Amino acid sequence: MATIFVDQMLCKESSDAADDIYMIAFRGNTTPPFDSNVAVKGPGNFWDDFDTGEPWNQDIPIAMYRPDAVYVVMLVEQDSGRDIGDKSLGLWKTITDGDWKGTMISQLAANLPPNQEPQMTAAAVSMINAFKGAADATIRAPKDPDDTLGAPQRLIVSPGNPRTLEFKEKGGTGHYRVRFKVQ
Repeated sequence: MATIFVDQMLCKESSDAADDIYMIAFRGNTTPPFDSNVAVKGPGNFWDDFDTGEPWNQDIPIAMYRPDAVYVVMLVEQDSGRDIGDKSLGLWKTITDGDWKGTMISQLAANLPPNQEPQMTAAAVSMINAFKGAADATIRAPKDPDDTLGAPQRLIVSPGNPRTLEFKEKGGTGHYRVRFKVQ
């Protein structure tokens, strides 16, 4: 089975001279029963203590690959412990799975095939909004909240066609270039 990997992460600009980064990745299948999953990768043994100009060039698996699935990713800089731990990841899964299944069923009810690009694009927009809501619910005070590095983004990648996305902290200095591949 193929997997989506981050094969390179480059810190273009560090937000506080020693960034610890993690990624939240969503996969939603466009065929019934419309399974979905959310996973968090990093920092730990990788993507930690980034400084400006520093690359990380090791394959890190983030999601199972399916050609008809929709993927959304978000990059977060950890401040005082990872805000998206086991408990809050459960909330993310509940929010995204409910939104995903609702979107897929709505498309079917309108006789729109969910595995076609216009519907996949609409579903990705819905998931980006779900990510924003989940982030608002889990990344916040009173503790030192983690910093999202830009908005969640749809990831379109396939075997032999790697994809690079840029993540930049709104109003801050954190800026990363991330390359994804399928293997």
